[in-house]
Amino acid sequence: SEWKTFPEFAVPHEEYRPRYRKFKGWNRSTVGTESFDKLPEAARDYITFIEQELQTPISIVSTGPRREETIERRTFR
Repeated sequence: SEWKTFPEFAVPHEEYRPRYRKFKGWNRSTVGTESFDKLPEAARDYITFIEQELQTPISIVSTGPRREETIERRTFR
């Protein structure tokens, strides 16, 4: 059986194994990117995967240390 989270009823067991996923990387800097659509495709795919696994939207993507290097994907209410 496969679990996405560690079940509360589980006890430590030597047969439990993590399931790793590999993703394509990107070979260019994302610093200063101001739009989600302008990020490398592999970066967008990675963010989408995280959203699906966590079942929650990612609203902010930081592309550098400065305030203006932030992509706001959704408006806050």
